[in-house]
Amino acid sequence: MAGRKCGECGLVNWADVESCKRCLEPLAGVGRPAGGGRETGTLDGPLLKSFNGIGTRLLGWKHREDGTATATVWFTFLFLPLLPLSRYALLSPGAEDFEPAVSLGQAAQGLGQSMTLTTDYRFIERLPLSGEEVFGTYLHAYVWLPLKIFAPLAVLIAVMKLFYDRDSSNTAAVIFMLLLCAWLGYALFVLATQLRRSRGGV
Repeated sequence: MAGRKCGECGLVNWADVESCKRCLEPLAGVGRPAGGGRETGTLDGPLLKSFNGIGTRLLGWKHREDGTATATVWFTFLFLPLLPLSRYALLSPGAEDFEPAVSLGQAAQGLGQSMTLTTDYRFIERLPLSGEEVFGTYLHAYVWLPLKIFAPLAVLIAVMKLFYDRDSSNTAAVIFMLLLCAWLGYALFVLATQLRRSRGGV
């Protein structure tokens, strides 16, 4: 199946659509090859299936201006990447595939035992694994993401400890609980954003 490149914005669309998903311009020339005459065929992709974050997922997304992307299939345990399996070029999912953009419902669905998230991917080509991408995925999952979530909590606890040393009244306890709730909302927001990105969102 050939992709169809939009002459207006350059996005590579699926072959069975009549208008561009990004700019909504009609696509001239049914079956027009993508990439200036180079046909973008699709191939049978890998099995992507996970339960409560245990299974195979696409991580390490890099989106291109022509509407394609590269990503690596990882075996994950509790959403944490353990082993890279294979890498592919594929048609980049659009924003329409991830409505709403970020929500607490997405986080709940990703963690729910009986709920599933699905995205329709179309694979173009199998690529060799990228050491740089693999290292970046490990670094993001095990260093940057924990820092992003727990560093604000550590600062909050340190500040409130100093405050408690001066004032141990009920007011201080209420303020601490409100700030803790705010941090929890922030942590859920970060996790929901990460879940969207793991599906190909930007």
